[in-house]
Amino acid sequence: MDQTEHPLQPAPPPPVLPSAHTPSPAVTPPRPKRIALFGATGLAGGGVLRACLAAPEVAGIVAVTRSPLALTSPKLLELHHGDFQSLAPLAAAFSNLDACFYCLGTSSSGLSEARYRAITRDYALETARALRQASPSHTFHFISGAGARLDSPFLWARVKAETEEALTHADLAGLVCYRPAMILADRPPNRFPWFARAAYPILRLARFFPALSLNALAPAMLQIELEAQRAGTLEHPALRAAASRYLARRRPA
Repeated sequence: MDQTEHPLQPAPPPPVLPSAHTPSPAVTPPRPKRIALFGATGLAGGGVLRACLAAPEVAGIVAVTRSPLALTSPKLLELHHGDFQSLAPLAAAFSNLDACFYCLGTSSSGLSEARYRAITRDYALETARALRQASPSHTFHFISGAGARLDSPFLWARVKAETEEALTHADLAGLVCYRPAMILADRPPNRFPWFARAAYPILRLARFFPALSLNALAPAMLQIELEAQRAGTLEHPALRAAASRYLARRRPA
């Protein structure tokens, strides 16, 4: 009888199973992000700046502003620049960036249509062009607004929609547009009239009003970048969900 068919041949030893104490393979943490930030002196951008400085996933922030910021950090490179229609002088600072958080904006109230379009659309397109050249693989995160539509009767909504569409043709490696409803800070800005400041606590407590806390906007943007989402338009519910995912990952296990 062939040896391989011998009935008394010992069975092969069972496979060695890993011990419960066998360490898991090391997981390489994601590389910390380098982010360009526009609009850091505004309400939304200021909140995003503070969140990025506190986030361990962010290695550095390049903040382009017209006026000085009220804080400093080893993570922060602050660049003062007056002409947002020509960012070529800042090209060297835009290399090796992972993302741009574009929070720059203004109210259309009191502005001509041409001026509002220049600030909202033209500045954003120049920023996208400059960053595409210096950091071709970056993702551009653009804060638009709920209700942005090309056929809207409101100037701000039309121009925001125009900007979204123009950015889709800007040959960017990644573009994510955010459409929050009203963004609320912990306290009303000083520029608000007295009656708006008086009503501010009511707006914060009114759950039926689709307002997004400033403390949710920044975590949502960070989470979308950390998830490597490279395209899409996020409406209000998606922003809340992304913020919840980010805050969950920061809680102690």
